[in-house]
Amino acid sequence: MSKSQRFVIILKIIFILVTILALIAGCSSDEVNQTSSASDKLDFDTETEAVKAFEAVQVDCDIEDKKCPAHALGLTFIEKLGDGWQTKVCSATLVGENQILTARHCIPKSAQRPGSSCKGRIRFVFPETNKWASEEIECQQVLALSPFMANEGSQAPDWALLEMTDPTKRPAASTTPAAIRGEQMVNLYPVYYQNHQDSLKGLIKKTFCRGNRNHLESTHFYHPESSIATFNHCDHPIIGGNSGSGVFDQDGKLTAVTSFAIAIDNREIYYYGRSFKMRNFFFGGSRVGCISQFSENISPFCHYGNNRTFQFLINQLRETRRMIELSHHLKDWVVRQTTSNSALEWSTNIDDSFLYQHFTRILPTVVDITKDPIVIRFYARELSTILPVTPQCVHPMAPNEFEMTIHYFEKDLTSVHVDGRGTVSFPVLSRSLLFDVKKEVGQGYQAQLVSMPLEHKEEYHKRKAEIVNLRGQCAWFNPRIPGGGWDPNSPCKMADKKQTELDQWMGQKGIDEKLALQEDFLVGNHLGSTLLLKLPFCE
Repeated sequence: MSKSQRFVIILKIIFILVTILALIAGCSSDEVNQTSSASDKLDFDTETEAVKAFEAVQVDCDIEDKKCPAHALGLTFIEKLGDGWQTKVCSATLVGENQILTARHCIPKSAQRPGSSCKGRIRFVFPETNKWASEEIECQQVLALSPFMANEGSQAPDWALLEMTDPTKRPAASTTPAAIRGEQMVNLYPVYYQNHQDSLKGLIKKTFCRGNRNHLESTHFYHPESSIATFNHCDHPIIGGNSGSGVFDQDGKLTAVTSFAIAIDNREIYYYGRSFKMRNFFFGGSRVGCISQFSENISPFCHYGNNRTFQFLINQLRETRRMIELSHHLKDWVVRQTTSNSALEWSTNIDDSFLYQHFTRILPTVVDITKDPIVIRFYARELSTILPVTPQCVHPMAPNEFEMTIHYFEKDLTSVHVDGRGTVSFPVLSRSLLFDVKKEVGQGYQAQLVSMPLEHKEEYHKRKAEIVNLRGQCAWFNPRIPGGGWDPNSPCKMADKKQTELDQWMGQKGIDEKLALQEDFLVGNHLGSTLLLKLPFCE
């Protein structure tokens, strides 16, 4: 055999070996892909299989140099479901030498009562870090739970405080009852689990997210002190197995516990006639400040049952409708009072309302509320209903000059009051607008709203804006101080003080309350510095 022939044979052998190795690698890769996938639970036919998987759960630190906080850990539990068994995993936070905070749905249903034993059914898995060796400790008992709300879906307070069988020397997380701001940056240390051939293995990652109040997917984060806080724009998706993870502020203090998550990548949402493309993941957490074990003074905004009330208040359009419904019984009186002036013809047709015409024809050209005509008409129709009657024309026999009064509904949201128990109340009032009506030669009549002198307008609005801002704060923040009484520096007290000063200033300038109310009406409805109505002769 020549050298050239031997060389060809060697090349063929090498080619065959490379091909075989490639096939082996491909099969191995396919096998990994088939057997390794994100998962937070495993289903089994027998208890023995489930217990084996339960005891085999592993958690490692996936942060550079293993710098995971000592208080971050994984949790696994086992429970019987129907004819089978299930092993599930979650995340959790060490909050005491032998206490763990997690989500309520991360413990077996049979143990969801304070005082229930969880021994043999829940395990805590601490990863090895740069400072601490790995630990595995059993659960002793359930100390406390969030109330179960069967009809509230997944977006309800969801937390559980558990006791371990043995204490750990690891330092616990520091908690804070502080409110969570709407755009506040937070970070989590959730466990991301993978199913490796019927064995769950997790990695703790550091995840950054941003608070998002009143997200289109949830309106439960209606106030900084509400029981639910919501977040999105996370740099890692929030998925199954992350439940129970602590949510930490920028000072490293535990402020909430992850309760639910919604994947909204590429979801299209329609909101008031507009289409929005939602991206990233969105999740909610139960705020630590609303858990009595971590906060001495529970805010009235913590009471989840009040959410439905506040959701109306935070949305001006919904609130407008609600105010109209509550004040509907006054409409007949308002109409009778207004139309008692027989010098004019009146209309109760909403399309004839000068406010409706102002919003649909004039306002969009000077105030950029929205470019969507559907939204403009919605605003216009809602706001115009505060004036149920509009003058249409003046009878020929009317005097050359007279006064015209139009009654309307008061819908000032700064009148909302929240007491120390979280009860919401607001007045249902009627107001009146006074117009000076004068005859114009050959052109019908002109009605001008009586308003305050121009030289006082700027100062009045400056003072009024300050009061409105304080009233708004008063409506949303609990003014009581620990031990009872009222904080003299609270927004409520400051608003009262500023109102007294405004009343004194108005008295000095000779401005009565009637003029002030009419000025508020002009500004509140974007009507400018005055209001002129052209009224033709009635045919």
